[in-house]
Amino acid sequence: MALAMQTPAERWAPGALADAALARGDDAAAFSTLKVELRTCEVADRRADDCLHLLFLIANAATGAGQPGEGERYARRALAMAEAVPGAGRDVATALNNLANALEQQAKFAEAESAYRRAISIWEAGGPGDAADVGTGLSNLGTLLAKQGRIAESEAMLRRALALFRAARPARPSDVRIASNNLATALIDQARYPEAETLLRGVLRDAEAQRSPGDPGVATAYDNLAVALDEQGRLGDAEPMFRRALQLRRRWLPTGHPLIVTSLNNLAGNLNRQKRLGEAEGLLREALVLTERSVPAGHPAIGMRAHNLAFNLVDQQRFGEAEPLYRRAIALFVAAFAPDHPAIATARHSLAICVDAQGRHDEAERLFRAALAVRARFPSTHPRRIDTLRDLGMNLIRRGQPGAEARSLLRAAQSGVLERMAGATGFTSAAQAELRNYRPLFTGVVRMSWLLASAERDGSISVRAGAALARPRSRR
Repeated sequence: MALAMQTPAERWAPGALADAALARGDDAAAFSTLKVELRTCEVADRRADDCLHLLFLIANAATGAGQPGEGERYARRALAMAEAVPGAGRDVATALNNLANALEQQAKFAEAESAYRRAISIWEAGGPGDAADVGTGLSNLGTLLAKQGRIAESEAMLRRALALFRAARPARPSDVRIASNNLATALIDQARYPEAETLLRGVLRDAEAQRSPGDPGVATAYDNLAVALDEQGRLGDAEPMFRRALQLRRRWLPTGHPLIVTSLNNLAGNLNRQKRLGEAEGLLREALVLTERSVPAGHPAIGMRAHNLAFNLVDQQRFGEAEPLYRRAIALFVAAFAPDHPAIATARHSLAICVDAQGRHDEAERLFRAALAVRARFPSTHPRRIDTLRDLGMNLIRRGQPGAEARSLLRAAQSGVLERMAGATGFTSAAQAELRNYRPLFTGVVRMSWLLASAERDGSISVRAGAALARPRSRR
């Protein structure tokens, strides 16, 4: 006999304790409480899909609590239950979306993408009434694509999501903030900082007008705006934004929440660039410990935190402590991501700098080349592509190979910088920061040319004097 689908209002609702935990963002407490309620629901003599709403909530709470494997298990149970009920298309889409989220957090990106796309297709077939759900699916898929380095595809999805949320009636300001933050992140990943800054300042203006400081999107907007300012070299402007984001998250979220870890990491990065290395190290160690406590041992989030702590230690010339952290990050990324994932390239580039500074130039060259194999596909103006071209070129010079390849790499890096400068809207603080960062690239090449000319003329100067070339600060 076919089962009749119940409306959400008729299904088993969470109790007061679970509602309170969900309201304050305490996923761990919600997960624990909801499991008890699910057992009570399952022994009651009710309709077959009566517990479906609880399964949706439990799947998301488990994933949010750092147990995405459990989240996947409950999401699959919800999916099987929804698929057994005729006409339950929207419930199937919700289950797929929740499943995709759990898979994404386990870095099972191909499976997650398939589930997100299935959910979007179901919502799109539902007509105008499901437009906001389509926006949610597109926003989630766009974020997933960005994690895989598919930035152009990600941006297109996120712009569609934002347009749907802005057109929604009644208005959905929280969804607009989430989609705006996700789009801003994609723009920052492409080094389009002024566009991201404009978008994020709009988010904060709207949030202040609506008096909603407790909305997670507000803290995220402060954090993302700070990143955009920080990447433009406006470190003093960025620091209070990072601190405000951390303050809001500590106030509204439970201790150890992943977003608190994100704020700790980002504030530390800003302090690192201001040479306040001791302050930054303490924040980074806290972020790593919290992450290790909240996610499975092989999760790539641990690699991200280990990488950033290592970056700080390199700045303190503590190469021996930094190197195993970098290697740990690479191992985690290689296990979790596709071979051409940007995170692997970033970690290899960082390790190359670390071993290069210890005089292991041959090993550094191999790592720089591996990073460039990925970053060569980035736009010519992308800072990370420029950094890797520059650092590989300088590595060759330090090894006494200042020939055609080294010159070609440095010229390509210079061309990228000049393209970036040509796109500046004026001699802004951002443009000045760019010039300061890349000035050693140009002065170093001039110095190299003088040394080579002198060596060719009288053989009195070794080309290995190129080892004195200054290195501009690499970006993470």
